[in-house]
Amino acid sequence: MAALKNRSHLHIFIGIPVVLIILGAFAVSAGAVVENLRFVRATSQLLGLVDSVRSFAGQQRTLIFNSGEDILADMTRLGQTPPPLARTNPWGGDIRTIAIANMAMRIESYLPSQDCRRLAQYFLGRQPAELGLLSADAQSDIDTSWSAIYPPPAIGADSAAETACGKTSFSRLALVFRIR
Repeated sequence: MAALKNRSHLHIFIGIPVVLIILGAFAVSAGAVVENLRFVRATSQLLGLVDSVRSFAGQQRTLIFNSGEDILADMTRLGQTPPPLARTNPWGGDIRTIAIANMAMRIESYLPSQDCRRLAQYFLGRQPAELGLLSADAQSDIDTSWSAIYPPPAIGADSAAETACGKTSFSRLALVFRIR
């Protein structure tokens, strides 16, 4: 009888940590899934925003975007509804869409630094010229100036993204796309 009692304590001492390890692994996996879903939503959101602005610009042939103008505000003013949540990314950071000389739009997004690097590398890995990506810059929380990522500087795009997004908690990524 004592041997059975000792065996049940042994099962408790071994079983509980094993169950906790398994539950911890599920929690870590769930966190990774949530982060991947945010990333997918962010890339879809940015590409959808680019498509919406290009479609809007195609319909409004006489409309001229002035440099520094808020394109989403123009779309709203003219009755074109921007994509849902076009001003906030999946991490809760703001998104700004600014016209550059009527031919390009600069989409700035405030997001965690690791996601800044990941998004920059994603867009650079998707044939930037085919997407109409003209340039990409990033700025970490502690910097006051933007650092170029694309066209790639001498250190290469991946290293430039790593350096430009910084080692801080949050960064700002700016992608410049052709409008027309």
